[in-house]
Amino acid sequence: MLKRIYFLFFILFSLTFLFGCNKTTTIVTTTVESTNTTKTEAVVTLENSYIQMTRVFDDVFIGDVITLPIDVYEEKVFVGWSDGNEYYYGDFLVEQSITLTAVYEEFDDVFEYMIHPETFEISIEGYSGNAKYLRIPESFNRNKVYAINSYAFEGSSIIEVEIPVGVTRINTSAFTDSLNLQKISFYGGYSGEVKKIISSQEYDDIIQENQSDCQIIEDNETSWKFSEGCPITEVLSVSEVVYVPDLGSFYSYEVMVDIRYYDDISFYHNFNMSAFANLPSLTTFEFPERLNFFEPQIFSNTPNLINLVFEGNDTYQTINNVVYIKGIYNEELPNEDQYRLVYYPPALKATEFTVPDNVFVISQGAFMENNYLEVINLPKNLMNLGTRAFSLTPNLKEINISDENEAYYTIDGVLYAGDFLLTYPPAKTDKIYILPENIRMIAPSAFYGQRYLIDIGFNDGLERIGYDVFSETQKIKILNIPSSVVFMDSLYYRNSSIEVVIINRSVVTDGSITNIRTPRAHDIPTFYVPDDSFDDYRMDRDWSTIYIYIEKLSELSNS
Repeated sequence: MLKRIYFLFFILFSLTFLFGCNKTTTIVTTTVESTNTTKTEAVVTLENSYIQMTRVFDDVFIGDVITLPIDVYEEKVFVGWSDGNEYYYGDFLVEQSITLTAVYEEFDDVFEYMIHPETFEISIEGYSGNAKYLRIPESFNRNKVYAINSYAFEGSSIIEVEIPVGVTRINTSAFTDSLNLQKISFYGGYSGEVKKIISSQEYDDIIQENQSDCQIIEDNETSWKFSEGCPITEVLSVSEVVYVPDLGSFYSYEVMVDIRYYDDISFYHNFNMSAFANLPSLTTFEFPERLNFFEPQIFSNTPNLINLVFEGNDTYQTINNVVYIKGIYNEELPNEDQYRLVYYPPALKATEFTVPDNVFVISQGAFMENNYLEVINLPKNLMNLGTRAFSLTPNLKEINISDENEAYYTIDGVLYAGDFLLTYPPAKTDKIYILPENIRMIAPSAFYGQRYLIDIGFNDGLERIGYDVFSETQKIKILNIPSSVVFMDSLYYRNSSIEVVIINRSVVTDGSITNIRTPRAHDIPTFYVPDDSFDDYRMDRDWSTIYIYIEKLSELSNS
């Protein structure tokens, strides 16, 4: 009976619509398997006065679950569907017949923003609205949204956010501490112009295929502009004609093209380091289709991140949730059989991972913040390993590599390249480590986060110690730096257990002091230097910034 009443209502409403009312009613038939053995019929009505539409979910029963639509309307923010008390989004459990009304927020009311004085583009500074499933508008008052600034969504209650592809900059910590945020994605089309060199043949083909749209509206003899809708917006210059025997004459055009018509033009999205930080619920990140550059460092403290999606992207792809680039560029030619491993997500729970043999490059920070990996097996073809590839992998115990690899080698689970120590695994349980005699440099972050080492025996041939080398180490108290070391980079002791650093290099016996990059003014151990060079160290430009922490070596002997 209820169905008949609604059907009659629909007929009457349709007649009213034909005689001048612009409101549309849609009957939506949705059947979802109910858990009830006795089905009680219900009706869910969705009213949206903004888009002049009413939806009626017919053939629905109490206990069914229906999916509520997201209604996008101009430059407003869709909050959800309300019964007057609560907001509802996504999957909705039908408990009774109900009418829900679409609720929107005004851009001006909920967004803090700045407008660029020259381009009039908008950068978002903050959000105070109630949307849990937020689609950030592409524009406001015809001003394009192009950036999200630091802390704009700090501490928000958003569950999912959709960002316009036109947003080209997202600053550090833009979404920090949004504890419920599970998914970040991008939507919409690209707009704007880029400079491009095209052949005369390509130019002719474009003009031929778009004759009605490509009308010259401004002609300056050597340059000209086209009407709206032409893939080429402006010709900037024409090259000189080059004659090639047996092939003919060739020349090219320098043009501005509308990127909407060029699917092959990649787009630079500037996502700053830690742009997506402290997001414990984040599991899915869907990248813009034309993204041309991605670094793992845009994520920080995202322990449940596992699904990285690059749909339609020609550069990146995922295999078993690991991100790769197919085709390594060597001498400007891509080799389709060679891969770069870009990112191993933190939520992958395997304790051992073998990098495929067709991986020739591993990116900087590729395995950062994965707390599950204990063993990594590197391939025979690896020829380039990014800096700090294994930093912040706290449970890594062992790194192995094929004996056939010509660039890298491992000894007892420690990774080397030539005379460089690259990585000493942070969870390797040995208490004492002696550097091989051939090692001249310790790479940045080589001992980062090491939890078990108590003593390191440095070889006399060691010359340089890199950035952040001993940061976060937990049991090393004393470093005895040999006189052969000529340079130590900054922060090598940050947040570590190190209390004393003995510097043995003397101006008198070795010809110079051990140089150091200016350190930060905290977490600083006591430095003991040769008595005969005490003044040289304290008066050095970089050492002088921490002169109060410098003592004579004889004082250590006497203590």
